[in-house]
Amino acid sequence: MTVNRLLTALTASLLFALPGLAQDQKPKPQRPTPQDIEKINAALPEKAPATPKQPRKLLVYTKATGFVHSSIPLGAKTFELMGQKAGAFTTVISDDPESFAPENLKQFDAILMMSTTGSLFVPKDAEKKEDLLYKNPTNGPIPAELVRPAQLRQSLLDFVRSGKGLMGIHAAADSSYKWKEYGTMLGGQFNGHPWGHIVMRIEDPANPVNAAFENKPFEISDEIYTFRETYSRDRQHILTSIDLAASKIDKGFNRPADNDYAVSWLNKYGEGRVFYCSLGHAENTYMNPVVLRHYLAGLQFAFGDLAADAQPSGPLSPQRLVENNDTAAAGFQDAGAGGEKAYRDSKEKEQSFTGTLEALPQPAGVTTTMRAHFYKLGDRLVFTGGKKNKSLDALVGKPVEIRGKTIDMELEGQQLHELWPALIRPAEG
Repeated sequence: MTVNRLLTALTASLLFALPGLAQDQKPKPQRPTPQDIEKINAALPEKAPATPKQPRKLLVYTKATGFVHSSIPLGAKTFELMGQKAGAFTTVISDDPESFAPENLKQFDAILMMSTTGSLFVPKDAEKKEDLLYKNPTNGPIPAELVRPAQLRQSLLDFVRSGKGLMGIHAAADSSYKWKEYGTMLGGQFNGHPWGHIVMRIEDPANPVNAAFENKPFEISDEIYTFRETYSRDRQHILTSIDLAASKIDKGFNRPADNDYAVSWLNKYGEGRVFYCSLGHAENTYMNPVVLRHYLAGLQFAFGDLAADAQPSGPLSPQRLVENNDTAAAGFQDAGAGGEKAYRDSKEKEQSFTGTLEALPQPAGVTTTMRAHFYKLGDRLVFTGGKKNKSLDALVGKPVEIRGKTIDMELEGQQLHELWPALIRPAEG
């Protein structure tokens, strides 16, 4: 046998001995693929909505130290291609925090934060010390490893405040929670992603940043964010939001005061301009022509090339507030068990149960505190971990629908027939 034949035989025997290497561990294609590029180019707008006032340069920052979205490279490439096709800007893509040094930022007209999870500019091994960036100055100097991150953060704020632009995509809002000034500048911070398919309400049809929607509701599947704290209609100009009723959303509500869930908005920060859109988790979002037109118009607002109303929207109208809260009230509320590990690990099938929810005058159950029961549905005790539940309390004596799992067990000599509730909502009588 020749040397070449021997090597071939050895290689084949290894592949048969380790089939995972031959089949299961084929390298995944690096995205964007040529097919991705073709689809993106086909979806990109032919021209920009505004003529640039001067040559524009965009920094797309891609470093994520929290959850790393697989769509980041594809999203960054999309904006590079967008600038080329529309002739509206040139692009630099970077994951280097030093791009935010003042001497480096001065070449750019706007920054795009591409799903930049984690604590911006803070080394991963120093993230637990981030609080020290904002401690009382009388406590002494900040640790050495936080000096540079503090300088870069200030540089970003100064850049936008001076009259430049900032654009955030998707998880740009899932970032730097302890840096409140960033959340205020961007306009919101992540509060959850309970939904995957929505109908968007066009809040300001006349705004040129919304021209892509042609004053029509827009339906899309993506990972949809909700926002907390720094999100406020008293400061931001809301472009689009979730139409709860049209989206047929029946669970996941996490803003009980107003159930107001924006998707994109404009914000002013000093002399600077900010555009944020929560779409962009899924790769195919960057191949959606309507979304790409919305992105481009928002970016041109951030550059200062597209004039658009960015005045705060102000509070929801009383009618909208009632509509939102009525939709949420008719939907499922968290009933507690769904977040428990034992519930998730249970092989029982989740089902819907209906009936009138009863309150037990005395906690029923075995002597174990955990097994005290405060509610009953039909012939089953409702398990709430030995504690009362606000969502259930609000519906006692009323017809309800509960999504949950049944558990039958023997404990301390008693047969228990329990219902573990994940979600609860009113039901028709």
